[in-house]
Amino acid sequence: MSPVDLWGLGLAIGLVVALVAALLLLWIRALAGQIIAQAEQAVAQAEAIARHTAPLWDLRLLNARLGRVAGHLAALPPSLAAQDGGQHA
Repeated sequence: MSPVDLWGLGLAIGLVVALVAALLLLWIRALAGQIIAQAEQAVAQAEAIARHTAPLWDLRLLNARLGRVAGHLAALPPSLAAQDGGQHA
């Protein structure tokens, strides 16, 4: 092969490599756009889930607080509870 043929072959291989790289970059860009769209949907759904489950968390906290109060009341000595005749239970 002459140097001109090798030069042409090298140019052809370089063009093919550049074309493949460009196509891969375009493909990656398209996938990134899809990932961003899905991430935006996921964030919107997560916000909706947080809004809809907030009352459940509030109930859980209320139940925990009431449980602590009940535990403290149960720990009171019976004589203290009997002092007011059971009117302020």
